Amino acid sequence: MARHDYVGDNETSNLPGYDSDKAFGLYQTARYYYNSTSTVSWGDTWGVNDVIGCAWDNGSIYFYKNGSIMNSGTAMLTGLSGEWSPIFHSYKDGEWTVNFGQRPFAYTNAGVDRPAADFLALTAFNLDATTILSGTYEGNGDADGPVVWMNGTPATLKIGTSNPPTSSVAFDPAVVDPLANGFKIRHASTNNVDGTTYYWLATIDKAFKYANAQTNE
Repeated sequence: MARHDYVGDNETSNLPGYDSDKAFGLYQTARYYYNSTSTVSWGDTWGVNDVIGCAWDNGSIYFYKNGSIMNSGTAMLTGLSGEWSPIFHSYKDGEWTVNFGQRPFAYTNAGVDRPAADFLALTAFNLDATTILSGTYEGNGDADGPVVWMNGTPATLKIGTSNPPTSSVAFDPAVVDPLANGFKIRHASTNNVDGTTYYWLATIDKAFKYANAQTNE
């Protein structure tokens, strides 16, 4: 895992957590690195055909090996805040499969092997209709404007050049077009000046998923 402002270099020999980059990394040798700290012994060793899971619980990080929680259920790190991004790095040849929630997880023994029964994939599919999402996009000054992916249909939307934005958007297929998975700007100048950064704030109407697509929702 790494903070959202961490920029990785896939040519480097240093792995996540090895440098002072607000990152941490779990290694197959039963240890981890965090923000360039010295090696810490933690968890289990792992290797070929093992499945490693990761869970975030209110600022605490847990790891699993083949469905069983590591380190007797004690979190690797606690008290984390801000926005973090999952990353994966390998410095040896091999075949790896990474699942960020695009399909069911291999181990789902809720409440037994996981710290809580309600752990879900990190996708908007698992957010309710009151959840507020936000982000930015850059205008291109074209009627074929940018598409903003939010993995759900916006129920309400504000767009502006200030953060947070204060101007509510009236959905219009010719101006701001709501999509099943976000929204698209379809006007050359409204919320779309070339090179301008726009902030958006939205609530989810319904997450984009197969069942909704079947009924054209």
